[in-house]
Amino acid sequence: MSPRTEFALFLSALGFLTRLPVPPWVGWGPGRLAVASRYFVLAGAAIGAVGGMIFWLASLLLPTALAAGLALAASTWLTGALHEDGLADCADGLGARDRARILEIMRDSRTGAYGVLALIFSAGLRWSALTLLGPCAGALALVLGGGIGRMAMVPATAYWRYVREDGSGDDIADGAGVPEIAIAAGTALVLALIGGWAGLLALIIAGGLCAVFLVRVAARIGGYTGDVMGASAQIGEIAVLIVLAGAWA
Repeated sequence: MSPRTEFALFLSALGFLTRLPVPPWVGWGPGRLAVASRYFVLAGAAIGAVGGMIFWLASLLLPTALAAGLALAASTWLTGALHEDGLADCADGLGARDRARILEIMRDSRTGAYGVLALIFSAGLRWSALTLLGPCAGALALVLGGGIGRMAMVPATAYWRYVREDGSGDDIADGAGVPEIAIAAGTALVLALIGGWAGLLALIIAGGLCAVFLVRVAARIGGYTGDVMGASAQIGEIAVLIVLAGAWA
């Protein structure tokens, strides 16, 4: 593919993962997002870079705790709380016993006790990890967490089926191919190497936790949904930030 085509795919991935508008020339068609998923990791790193820049700048003027809060708030606004919503829906839905009830609860726009607690733990763990890091280390951790955290989303679409007839994951239901998985994994590996041995450890732990989560969910509902992908991204990002905070603090 040409550089222009690859850039258009990156913009498609960025448009899916954030509230940023996609230029009309990028185009959109059946199966496009499945191909664009090769850049989910890179787009996640870009999202993390925005939060990292805010964390770094705010840390120069404010206490670290406030800088961490501002960085997470900015990242959440940029993504439209897409992944947080998925985490909350999964936490609520997976508390049910049968498949039909799980999917029904996950589709419900209301958030229950499990969902609220999941959001509290998600924000709290990420915030706590950032407060332990300095401006540069915290900024880099957000970049690595944003990118590596979204790695598991790509192979999930290839190895499991999308279980809804419509929804936020419908555009990617065709599943990623070998090139998409290879590019996403390669990007995640590069990000991990930037973080040194701690980055590699974060990649292994985040990947393992996401894999366990996806396998368990697929066993219960027969595949994945958009919410499941969002929850996976949250789990991966949290894991990366915790590992890096433990290694770099």
